[in-house]
Amino acid sequence: MKVFIFDVDGTLTPSRKQIDSAFFAEFLIFCCKFDVYLVTGSDRDKTVEQVGLDIYNRCKRVFNCSGADIYDGNNSVYRSEWKPSDELITFLNRELDRSDFPTRTGNHIEHRPGGINFSILGRGNDNMQSRPEYVKWDINTNERVEISKRIKREFPDLNIQIGGETGLDISDDDKSQIIKYFNF
Repeated sequence: MKVFIFDVDGTLTPSRKQIDSAFFAEFLIFCCKFDVYLVTGSDRDKTVEQVGLDIYNRCKRVFNCSGADIYDGNNSVYRSEWKPSDELITFLNRELDRSDFPTRTGNHIEHRPGGINFSILGRGNDNMQSRPEYVKWDINTNERVEISKRIKREFPDLNIQIGGETGLDISDDDKSQIIKYFNF
């Protein structure tokens, strides 16, 4: 049987938004016909918010937090216990102070199972309004790429992925870790 593995943000949905209603219906049918797996940097609640509970539960398995928090429907089958060091948190706060981007919308370091998401813009109620502004900023300044390079130099054992439109996903592993769950 064929296996289909899909990313969520920027693939099945616009970044951090809900799946299109017409596509939802078609994709749900697809999930009923094939073995579908999701892999996303987001946590379970955000993933359900984006794709809906019907699709989430219809998938064979969902690898949240880049594979650090795995669910079969409502059943948790694995959760990484990795936590960021105090030195990493201090480093990220210095990066936040270093940025010249003027808008801040809330939580800049979001703890997730097996990793964290770091965002200069932050996660807050008006984040969606400020996202386009940060996306333009990041394209012009290459800020997230430069921050990821500095993190990698300081913490070479960590995995840093540019996640979505505004963040960096930081963990001790990456989405490729899910391959061990498949027999190809």
